[in-house]
Amino acid sequence: MRKAQQGFKNIELVGSLLHHMDMGRPKNFRREEVLEKAIPVFWKRRFSDTSVQDLERATGVNKSGLYSEFRDKEDLFVESLRYYLAAQEKRELLTEEPLGWKNIETFLERGPHKQE
Repeated sequence: MRKAQQGFKNIELVGSLLHHMDMGRPKNFRREEVLEKAIPVFWKRRFSDTSVQDLERATGVNKSGLYSEFRDKEDLFVESLRYYLAAQEKRELLTEEPLGWKNIETFLERGPHKQE
């Protein structure tokens, strides 16, 4: 009986260890901060000319941290755009009448590159 009880304790211990291993390291950054810091990098360098190293420097988050939060550079880019549009006070410019390229030009003129 005593041996069986010891076996149960070992199972509990292994289960507890596995649970904590799944949790991984706690992240030491906020998603919103990463997005806010990535926006100007993409804005200035464009998607194709932005490297992961550029994003690491700008956000202060290493590559593994970025990839734990975002699938890849494209995912970070798309999420940055979504965040920017959601946070942008002037986003109504895109839907003002008459619709057209002038709205987009005005919107982009007031973009994050002016905040640097």
